Amino acid sequence: MEHFRGCAKMNYTGILKRAELYDDHTAPYTNVQAVYNANKGRFPNLYLIVTDAHWDAPGHKPCGNYKVAGKVLSREWNSALGFGWSGNDKPVMGWSDMSGVDNFLCTIPAIAGGIQQDVNNQTSGVKRPCLRTWWGFDGDRNCTIEVTTTNYTLDAIIDRMEALGIVDGMVLDGSGSSQCYDGKTRQTGDGRTICNYLLLWFEGSTKDKAKKDNKVNDAGLKFAYNLTKRTKTDMIILHHVGEGGNWTVDQIHKAHLSKGWAGIAYHYYVRRDGTIWRGRPEYTIGGHTLNYNSTSIGICAEGNFEHEIMTDAQKSALKALLADVRSRYPVKVVGHRELNATVCPGANYPFAEITGIYPQRPSPTNPEDMVKTFQTWLNSRYGSGLVLDGIYGKKTKTAAVKAYQQHLGVKADGVFGPITKAAVRTMGMGSTGTGVYILQGLLYCNGFNANGFDGVFGVGTKSAVMQYQARKGLLADGLAGRNTIEKLMK
Repeated sequence: MEHFRGCAKMNYTGILKRAELYDDHTAPYTNVQAVYNANKGRFPNLYLIVTDAHWDAPGHKPCGNYKVAGKVLSREWNSALGFGWSGNDKPVMGWSDMSGVDNFLCTIPAIAGGIQQDVNNQTSGVKRPCLRTWWGFDGDRNCTIEVTTTNYTLDAIIDRMEALGIVDGMVLDGSGSSQCYDGKTRQTGDGRTICNYLLLWFEGSTKDKAKKDNKVNDAGLKFAYNLTKRTKTDMIILHHVGEGGNWTVDQIHKAHLSKGWAGIAYHYYVRRDGTIWRGRPEYTIGGHTLNYNSTSIGICAEGNFEHEIMTDAQKSALKALLADVRSRYPVKVVGHRELNATVCPGANYPFAEITGIYPQRPSPTNPEDMVKTFQTWLNSRYGSGLVLDGIYGKKTKTAAVKAYQQHLGVKADGVFGPITKAAVRTMGMGSTGTGVYILQGLLYCNGFNANGFDGVFGVGTKSAVMQYQARKGLLADGLAGRNTIEKLMK
């Protein structure tokens, strides 16, 4: 584990197995490395967090801010010592009997292996780090501890804990006046030597490590201004980043801050590796869909699904997240493109698989309905402004060519010329995405049944391509290459 120096935040999550309190005023200092080495064999595969504790309040009276089961038990001006509580919500302070205590934490933390929290990035002297420390349990009794140098208010931290699903927790207002170094004397501001420490043993503890078990990770995002609470929720809207490369939740947050927004526009962000990250608090108004933010929840997936295929891990995480959100908000789920003029969340986004909502396919025996379906798709995806008349005329053909040119990344002038032909990418069995949608639409417009308008090049689409090729005197190989596409678009 690396040495933390001047870090803005530490976060540990795991299942608390044991807490032990040690008090030895005869020693000149506490050697954290020695404590760790002496105890690491007792609990295999467990991590150890060591916390500095000291008396510093008037009259050696411990003070602090903490909250149990949704109720604030104390809000004192100075929190110099650790606190805890038992299962019956009875607060435990100081060096009390630790038996039956669920939670106990001291002000200034360190971590296993002699790792010390040095918030002032100094090697000697005493300063007041003004830390904010909180910890608590969620409904599954998983424990999270967070230490930050940010000067949060108590109420802000309590709100943050509740947003993370913490049902029992404690908040400490830092302002401790000692520093802790491995092998060095720890002293309070008035020169008293401190030799007390608490051992917290965790199973599966992590340091800012993303969890891949469909739990929501929190990056501690800070918003530029206060977010407004949503009073109504009537839909969940799915998005993609729409950019290539790798994007962390912090990068998305910073990109949106640069636009003058409060911060990340989405409520949840799911990465390709299946990790789920919290964006805006779920109960607040987002900034992801024009005219629909005040009544919706936005979920964004990393990637550009106009060009790439979603990973199994990402699909699994999105399914689990969507099921969880819908357990609280049983509302309809839509793609961004259904509401605004955009291709988001992309032609390859597995909407049906993730949501369990499969689009109804118009009857292939009614060519007019299929042309209308294609016209509707062109209007929704590309803002073509077509009249839904079911007639494959010049305007519909031009709109289809422009859509295909945009898909290929060439000038969208509505004329299928040499440049467009040279950019054509051959499609065959297994191809998916925007190009296949346009191919299927054009086959229907020319009177050939592709057996569905779903963006998937399957047996029905191949059969229709071969029939069209044979009709036009082309090699009937079932591959939609340059010559076949050119015939369809001219």
